[in-house]
Amino acid sequence: MLAQAAPDKVLRELSLTEAKSIVADVGGRVDSVDAKGDEFLIEATLPGDMPVEFKGENCTGANAALLCQEYEFTIGFDAKSAEVAQQFDRERQVEFVADGTVGSSYLIWRMGFLYGGVTRTYIMNELLETADIGWSIAAIFPYRDPSLRPKGPKPADSGRLLP
Repeated sequence: MLAQAAPDKVLRELSLTEAKSIVADVGGRVDSVDAKGDEFLIEATLPGDMPVEFKGENCTGANAALLCQEYEFTIGFDAKSAEVAQQFDRERQVEFVADGTVGSSYLIWRMGFLYGGVTRTYIMNELLETADIGWSIAAIFPYRDPSLRPKGPKPADSGRLLP
């Protein structure tokens, strides 16, 4: 008889502690944490120096004890100007209609919901997939300051879905 793997953890709410653990488990580093009101914001760096914001939203509780029903990943790129960012947006074939410009920044973002339960691995994979999109954009984006480009190279295991 084959041994079965332990079932994946199903999350019905996301704590700040769990979110920080997810960042670490995909090989990232938590750079800063802010928890106030009904949300938290983690600024993190994923492998290859890809910056990402991980936000918990629609939360109950307070400060570090927040428990959230929604989450969002955002990766932003600063262009030379708002016009350059808008031109990039027009020329790019977007896969997700919410990706776009805010001022001189081009933002990619993904939002998830825990209503009814989501596996921890699903959230980790969604974070990795968002990073992969970020790497695709990083290679072609017209940066305001080229030194802001992620240091890369793109991690070899980026895009590998977790079991």
